[in-house]
Amino acid sequence: AYAGASGPVQNFGTITGYEAVWIDGGGIVNNVGTGSQLIGSYIGIVGFSGAVTVTNAGTIRATTLSTIASHAYGVYLRAGGTITNSGSASLIAAPDIAIGSGSFGGNVVNNQGQIIGTNYGVWLVNGTFNNTITNSGTISGGTKAVAFGAGNDLLTLQAGATFIGVVDGGAGTNTLAFDGTGGSFTGLGSASFTNFGIVSVNSGASWTFTGANTVASGVAFTNSGTMANSGTLTNNT
Repeated sequence: AYAGASGPVQNFGTITGYEAVWIDGGGIVNNVGTGSQLIGSYIGIVGFSGAVTVTNAGTIRATTLSTIASHAYGVYLRAGGTITNSGSASLIAAPDIAIGSGSFGGNVVNNQGQIIGTNYGVWLVNGTFNNTITNSGTISGGTKAVAFGAGNDLLTLQAGATFIGVVDGGAGTNTLAFDGTGGSFTGLGSASFTNFGIVSVNSGASWTFTGANTVASGVAFTNSGTMANSGTLTNNT
């Protein structure tokens, strides 16, 4: 295992431990290459008292629920930071929460690979921070794929974005945005996507809505790009 005040940590191989990497202050952790691994029995990476930037091209994983805390995290950033799961082979996983945060900072999550938690994929419920997730990969959670908190949060979907489990914007004024080209989406207004008061097709974006989608009463829908509909779109605003 590695424990340090601020890093940086560059891993080209395998680091294991109860917490594979512990960063006490702000710092940088770079898991380089698809074969690199950070495997913690409880937590893969801990950022404790300062914002941490994590870039992962390989695997970051927790393996076992803690007998003390009854949790396990792939990445836990107590004071917030930025997590980039880079490339389709990247994986952050845990038998509880793949990515979790504490009450001392906001978070930015960029996912091109897989984020898989037995209970939660991305759990950003603490505090009133304005958290941001951009997804073009897969985020999965048995309880919820994504759980935001009380801030004004932004979830941006790009082509390839997949969610297995409920996506919950939480409290605050939250935005579900569609960006880039070639994406398709279904489930707007359903129980799968809840607590998003603003829905936006971004400028230059081109998306196709399939299946059943509903713009619920009170939701602000803005199309600044191109939106094609091949299913049923109901506007209740």
